[in-house]
Amino acid sequence: MQSAVCACPTCGGEATPQQWLSRWRGAATRAQYRPAQVALRAAPHIPAQLFQLSHTPERELASNGGLMRGWWEQNPGYDYHLLSECDCWQFVSAFSSSLQARAYMATKTGAQRADLCRVHLLLHLGGVYADADLELEQPLHLWLPPNATAVKMPFRADQKGHWAFTFLAFCKDHPIVRQHVASASSAVVMQQARLRSGDAACFDVATCVFNTTGPAAFRRAWQSVASRCPQLVAGIAGWPCLFSGSDELRATYASARVLIRHHACGLLGNLSTRPPTQSRACAPDHYKRRRGDAGKYFDIHHAMDWKVRAQ
Repeated sequence: MQSAVCACPTCGGEATPQQWLSRWRGAATRAQYRPAQVALRAAPHIPAQLFQLSHTPERELASNGGLMRGWWEQNPGYDYHLLSECDCWQFVSAFSSSLQARAYMATKTGAQRADLCRVHLLLHLGGVYADADLELEQPLHLWLPPNATAVKMPFRADQKGHWAFTFLAFCKDHPIVRQHVASASSAVVMQQARLRSGDAACFDVATCVFNTTGPAAFRRAWQSVASRCPQLVAGIAGWPCLFSGSDELRATYASARVLIRHHACGLLGNLSTRPPTQSRACAPDHYKRRRGDAGKYFDIHHAMDWKVRAQ
């Protein structure tokens, strides 16, 4: 597949992430941006804006459009955004450090870039992120407390201590998100340096993706920040951190239920309490099918003009 340079003639000059988002909304198509249709009763600490990611919006809507529609139809009080990889690169390059931008450029799979983009968006803007293949079972306003600064949801109903990376809800500049952006970016750059030097680096999807930018890396980040709140680490539901940690940590809400259902390929079962469903097979070019060493996941050399690559 030919790569295409991410061009944005109208980009540049935005002083803040919110100004960037306003410019993006003005240029977005109806498929990418759907403004809120109603006002929520109370303005939540977690901004009422929903983000999903794609290689290109057309490709993602063709694959998961039915699931994605449920997010904007059930949440008319939320601004809905579907960003492309080019959008992600423009945002990361505008508002991240040089090391963080280098880490984003060094990744070779769409999964790694989505891992990094979601947390950059939530760090600088706050809001709700959901994988495009997630099915929402109840509107967000029914179970996201308006006074929460973060909402922890387990990956499965029997994993109370887990924090799903496929669904994230955070206020702007939350310390958990800040920690993950920093640690995941450093981990990518370290893998790149080890690959360049010929030293032993990561060697498969588990070590190069899950453990470097994905769920395992996020688990280390949130558990390190939440070390002052052992009840949160243990999976206590409700408001486990009321008497410990920072203001943001004290206002973290831990859901006792899983209210989303996963339709990801290669996954047996789902996130909810429903009976497990048959998993669908991953496409031949899906990142989970990759085999090989770190060179399959990270660029040793990269140009400053970002180019979109196939996943």
